[in-house]
Amino acid sequence: MAEAEKSLSWLRGWRAPSRIRHELSDLVSAIRPDLALSMTDKPSTTKPPKKSIFSLNLANYRKPTFFKPFFLISFAFFCGHFCGMTTLTTYAVHIFATFGSPVDKYFATMILGVVQMVATLTCVLTIHSAGKRPIAFVSTSGAGLFFGAIGVYTYLQLGIKTLDQGEFYQEQFGDNTSWVPFIILLCAAFFAYMGIRLLPWILIGESFPPEIRGFASGCCGAMGYIFGFASNKTFYSLIDTITLPGVYVLYSGIAFASFGLLYFVLPETEGWTLLEIQEHFSGERNLVHAGKRKKSMADQDGVDNPGMVREEVSKL
Repeated sequence: MAEAEKSLSWLRGWRAPSRIRHELSDLVSAIRPDLALSMTDKPSTTKPPKKSIFSLNLANYRKPTFFKPFFLISFAFFCGHFCGMTTLTTYAVHIFATFGSPVDKYFATMILGVVQMVATLTCVLTIHSAGKRPIAFVSTSGAGLFFGAIGVYTYLQLGIKTLDQGEFYQEQFGDNTSWVPFIILLCAAFFAYMGIRLLPWILIGESFPPEIRGFASGCCGAMGYIFGFASNKTFYSLIDTITLPGVYVLYSGIAFASFGLLYFVLPETEGWTLLEIQEHFSGERNLVHAGKRKKSMADQDGVDNPGMVREEVSKL
């Protein structure tokens, strides 16, 4: 605790320990309530007891602060993998060949990777100003629109023809190649990667309390890889069952359904503190329609925290 107080004093501009005591108390209350400090208490030098890496406090995993974000993030992973983007990335070469790409199928796959990178950078550059909810809604609606469009295009070209795996590897649209499916697939990839594909990984680091974050994050990551495996594994089976147009219409429907559900359950975490996000999941606060928190005067000191003394100018 003494080292934490010294570090926080330095971080806030070499302030006196009495000036950062309130903020330190808030941090300690959120992480270790048993060591909570008051405004006038001196920092405790008590060291927390050592715990085995295999020991789990099961009571923490029965709380809403675990299972609510766990199911939310797992659902976001499901949306990201079953909106059509996972199979497009995995089977890109064969998909571009099937639609008769106007450029070489391997070069088309490289272009797909560039589009994904540009979409990721777009997300990184806009998410702090726009917030996570708008980004998620634009992403899911855009992916749903363009994957639905490729489903309609495929139906108009092939009808309800069912392709087996061997036929899927061959061009099915004749010698008259078109830029239409190629552009549609790239647009679908852009919208998927600018939001819904990245959202669950962002939420993992923002949603769980510190005492369960490591194990809970691992569980969510495992769910993400399970859904990714399931999406790739069922792709050919779905083509055999509901045809290629049906597969993309299904992906489009999942994307639009995700938009609807996330609208009611996805909290806006941008600008809100971990403690406030925990209060949302515990039912003490509602961040679903709260919007992104506006910047406060405390930003002049480099942090948005009620423990800051706003009238004092930082020496940094």
